[in-house]
Amino acid sequence: MKIAVVVLSGLSAWAHSHSRSRRGLAIWGGVTGVSALGALFLGVLLHG
Repeated sequence: MKIAVVVLSGLSAWAHSHSRSRRGLAIWGGVTGVSALGALFLGVLLHG
C-alpha cells in the first residue's frame, strides 16, 4: 500500500514538472502534495 502511494507521488511530481498549463501545474501539484503527505502518514503509521 505504501509503495503504491510513493509511486503515485513520484509520478504526479513528474507530471507536475512536465506540465505546461497553469491548470495542469495546479492539479498535479495538489496530487503530489496530498500523495506525499499520505506516504509520510503511512510511513509513520507503519513504523510504530
